Amino acid sequence: MINAWLTYIVGGKKPIGAGKTSLMYHLVRPYMMPPLVDEKLTEIRKYIENMQRNGWNNVSFSEHMECPVYVVGDVFISNDSGYAPRRTMELEFDQIRLPGGKKKAARPLPHSIICIPDLANYVDSRESMSSDGPDKYQCMFLALRRKIGLRFIVDGQYYDGSDKRWRQMADCIIEILEFKHTPGDYYKPAVTEWKCLKFPGYQVYEKYMKTQDENLAEEVTFAHVGDLFGYGPKNEKACIDSLTGRERFFDGTDWNFSARVAEPTSDKKDAMLAKCARFPLSKQKEGA
Repeated sequence: MINAWLTYIVGGKKPIGAGKTSLMYHLVRPYMMPPLVDEKLTEIRKYIENMQRNGWNNVSFSEHMECPVYVVGDVFISNDSGYAPRRTMELEFDQIRLPGGKKKAARPLPHSIICIPDLANYVDSRESMSSDGPDKYQCMFLALRRKIGLRFIVDGQYYDGSDKRWRQMADCIIEILEFKHTPGDYYKPAVTEWKCLKFPGYQVYEKYMKTQDENLAEEVTFAHVGDLFGYGPKNEKACIDSLTGRERFFDGTDWNFSARVAEPTSDKKDAMLAKCARFPLSKQKEGA
């Protein structure tokens, strides 16, 4: 069970390839398989039925919903559960907000879980005070999320890479120390393990960042039995799309791959000036 309202998974000393998103899947997997998935869907159905009895005739329970989990920019599939695979729901990050502003607001189901891999991709700490940072409608959504039972799990390569207003909502921070995946074979299943430090809130974690005192944390190990990554002799299907984001490199239709062969630097004045023009040290302001 996920008890925290906002869990922040941090890559720690090995931010890239630390197993952050796979641990995120491991934490929500119980909500994608019986008996917990049935309990949570029943809870959501009863909530909506109560709204309908109180005059909210515009809302309904979506029968096609497979589990009460949203994933921003990705999809989780419970291929390793031993039950019929269930898929998560999609959600746009910019729509995680209260209605009332200029941007469209999504209406996530009460008592559901919202997962956001690579949070800093959406709320970079360096853009906090710009127009790309969280506005008051998103901040209010975060502050009021418990009123309808919404829980978040987010991850990031670095703790301080994401906006401070998101970080300070975390009441559980998990730093991954070690990540190990042992592939399975015909005789034994694959096993994935995460050795972690677990902190009860952002204040304690920020103190740890300054002191490196591991006594501030609880040492925990998560173990996942089953093939998360979709490889092995039985050709199991992946539970997470580890290549999500690759489509961004191919956006648009009028392009080709860059494959120009480099030329050695010439002593000729015109060649030197041409190379300086092609590879400027800084961008010139328009009209300069």
